[in-house]
Amino acid sequence: MSKSGSSPRKIKRVDDSVINFDSSSEEEDEEMSMEEQEKKRNLLSIEKVEDEMVVLDVAKSKEIIQIQAKYNKLRQPLYDKRSVAIKKVPNFWCNVICHHPELGPIVPEVERDCLTFLTNIDVKFFENVDDGFSIKFFFDKNPFFHNNVLVKKIQLRPIDNVADDGKRASDGKKFKPNSTSTAIDWKPGKSFLKSQQKLSLLGKRKKDVGEMTLFSWFTNNDFPFDDDIAEIFTNELWPNAMKYYYNCFEENDEGEEEEFMEEAEEQEEDDDDDGPIPIIEEVDDDDGRIPIPIIEEPDTDDDVAA
Repeated sequence: MSKSGSSPRKIKRVDDSVINFDSSSEEEDEEMSMEEQEKKRNLLSIEKVEDEMVVLDVAKSKEIIQIQAKYNKLRQPLYDKRSVAIKKVPNFWCNVICHHPELGPIVPEVERDCLTFLTNIDVKFFENVDDGFSIKFFFDKNPFFHNNVLVKKIQLRPIDNVADDGKRASDGKKFKPNSTSTAIDWKPGKSFLKSQQKLSLLGKRKKDVGEMTLFSWFTNNDFPFDDDIAEIFTNELWPNAMKYYYNCFEENDEGEEEEFMEEAEEQEEDDDDDGPIPIIEEVDDDDGRIPIPIIEEPDTDDDVAA
């Protein structure tokens, strides 16, 4: 975006010479050909239009944030009503998480056992949705840790400000994400987390991705600006829990169908080995030619010798 007092921007021409838009002199303009001057005017016009587009984009972003905040408030009573029903379904969130195509593969068996004690999840966006969100995991009494609630919070803050002063990311300032999570109070000898390393998040940093699990993601706060798993919870699982809950049953149905097909193929192979194959031959009869099945015995060693 063009600003007064900023350093002159330069655009490379095809012949690698440079046109200085902000400080070209009248003499330089006179030295330019008519074609070059026309090109300069057009490029400046394009730049001005795109600057105006940026202003609209900023205004649009602010309105979108306001709309999101409005509908988050309208949806909250529905989320509360859903949560009451979810608590009555055993292992609801465990099924939802474990059958998500990206989360399921990073949940080892011991963590699946732990998730059977997960009774509910709650996602809350801050008043200004661009500020961040929190994800709460509610657990029944379990053999792994003493906590009843584990909270993961991702909050956006301006780099030059370390306190929650109400400033917003939509104000056009540069913000630094900040991630925090509840310290897990493990019962003696029950921690299933390996020694923590700098773990990568899905699809972004491939380093050590094989070491990452759901709980190691929860305890790791190194990459709040690149937290794909948090986005899966907020953008996919939280608003569309039933879609992923039903996925587990769809997968079971597909597995049963594949098993049925395999059994049918095996039965067909067994039938092929049951005995001689009937061959249809036509023989003369008073009423015409009638197809009569005749069993053709397989060749024996004596027949071959003869």
